[in-house]
Parts: sequence; structure tokens; C-alpha cells
Amino acid sequence: MTQHKIWRLGADLGTNSLGWAAIELSAPINGEPVSILAAGSRIFSDGRDPKSGASLAVDRRDARAMRRRRDRFQQRQRALIKYLIADGLFPADEAARKAMAAIDPYAARARALDEVLTLPELGRALFHLNQRRGFKSNRKADRGADDDAGKIATGIDRTCDAIRDDEAAAGAEPGSWTYGKWLYERGLAGKLMEEEFDAIWQAQAPHHPTVLTDEVHDRLHEIIFYQRPLKAPRIGMCTLIAGDERLPKAHPLFQRRRLLEELNALMIVRPGEVAQRLTREERDILFLKLKDKGKVSFASLRKTLKLDPDARFNKESENRTDLKGDEVAAAMGAKTRFSNR
Repeated sequence: MTQHKIWRLGADLGTNSLGWAAIELSAPINGEPVSILAAGSRIFSDGRDPKSGASLAVDRRDARAMRRRRDRFQQRQRALIKYLIADGLFPADEAARKAMAAIDPYAARARALDEVLTLPELGRALFHLNQRRGFKSNRKADRGADDDAGKIATGIDRTCDAIRDDEAAAGAEPGSWTYGKWLYERGLAGKLMEEEFDAIWQAQAPHHPTVLTDEVHDRLHEIIFYQRPLKAPRIGMCTLIAGDERLPKAHPLFQRRRLLEELNALMIVRPGEVAQRLTREERDILFLKLKDKGKVSFASLRKTLKLDPDARFNKESENRTDLKGDEVAAAMGAKTRFSNR
């Protein structure tokens, strides 16, 4: 009778290599290694550009994102057409719908606050809002493009100011011009589009009370301005406390733990001597120095501990000249962080 061996597969996954080994064990549970049954490795090309360090999958990822945006837009557009037809704002006949392309959407949007639009004209204006609604800001964009976000916000503010200036120059009532009205007269942003949608609806609803109900308003608003909720980032489990999730890096406890780990691993290296770990007193002195600073140079740490000039720290090198402190506490404690109020 053939006796099956007890073995375990181990793998080492790298950025451009994969190593593996099959180890024979002495017992199924808590068994000790007995022998190596087989082992090997595979080398494959790196997934990043050697010069820029950028992922080689960037082009594929960007193309995939474009396809998904297009698919979501088309899905939203089909749903909007379906309910515009059901609510009487679009004709059911396809040929009649194609003929609506002759309606100038900007003119319809500009007239919507001052004149009574026909239902097809109103439907054309709402359909155009869906095509030009823009994209709301999100966590990913804000995190990686603070400068761009600031430029966009500044641009939106300038647009709002321009609308109010042109509105006053035309002698119109303050606040009566929508974004579409301004574009038509002068001929962006999702927030302005939503405000225009509500303004058009309030102006036209009294003229078509049986069609432009609150239920239809809510349904069309949801379709036009719906944006898929972003996936929440996956949080791993804590390696120190079983059953708890990992703390955010900005949490004070995480910053304290990381700083203490760094200091506990820090050693003083003197020429001709064995490297020595910090005493508890030395560690606490450096902790007090680092706990409210973003980083401190190793030269400054040597002065704090009154070490000899030729003493060095084991983490010190030409490429690393300072030790990271509590970055969050340093940022929150900056004098420019909060106003005087």
C-alpha cells in the first residue's frame, strides 16, 4: 500500500520572480521539515518601465476606465430616454425623437426660466443636461490632485462671478440666470447643472402640473445626476490584536506605535565597538523630541543624546539623514493649520 507523504508548498512572490518549494513534513499538524521534495523558480519581465517606474498596465487600465465611463453614460442615457418617453417629455416614435435634434438645447435652457416650453423642448433641455453634467469630485481625485482640485474650484468660482456680472450687465434680476442661460447669452460644473435643473423645473412645473410631478422630478434627477458610489478601501486585520481592523496611518496610536518601533530598533554604532541599543532613558528622550515633529536629522539626535561626533546610528546612511517623527501631530500643530478664530 502506497503511503502518501505529508508536505507543504511554500511560495515567494516577487515583482518579477516566483520561487517555490515542496517541503516534506514529519506530521500533519505542527510537523517539522524533513526534506525538500522539489523546488524551483521562475523569472519573468518586470511589470514596470525601467526608466520611469510606471506600471506597464497603465495604458490598459486607462482604456478600461474609458470603456466603463462610456458604458455607464450610455446606460444612464438609455434609462433617461425610457422615462422621458414614459413621462411624456419625449415622443415614443423614434423618427420624431430624431427630429428633436433640430431644437437648440442651449436656447431651450436659456428660455426655460422666462417662457413656457413645450414638453418636447423641456425634454430636450433635460436630455442636454445629462450629456453635459460633468463629474463630481471623489476621494481618489482629491487625494492625488490637490493642486488640480484647487484650480478647478477657482475656475468654478470665476464662472459663477462671470454669470453674476453678465446678469447685472443685462439688467436681469440677481440670481435669475442659470449656467445654460449664461452659456447661451455668452456663446463645468456638476453643481451648476443641478442648480439649473431645479431652477428649470420650478419655472416649468406650474405650466405642466400633470406631467411635472414631484415623483417625476426625483426620478429624472436621480437618473441624470446619479454617480456610482466609490468602493470603500479594504481594511486589513490587525496583526497585534486579533479580530480588530488596522488603524488608519493618521491615527495617533498608529503614529505612536510606529515611532516607538523605530526607536526600539535604533542602535548606536561607535568605531571599533559592538552596536548598542538605546537605553530606556535615551529612547524616551528621543521620543519626546520626535513626537511633535515631522522628522529630525540624525545629527540633531546625536546632539540631544550628547554622543561623540564619530558615533552613528544603525539606520543612518548617505541616503537617509533623518528619522521620521509623528507627521500627523506635526501637521496638525503647525501654526498655519488653523485660523485664529
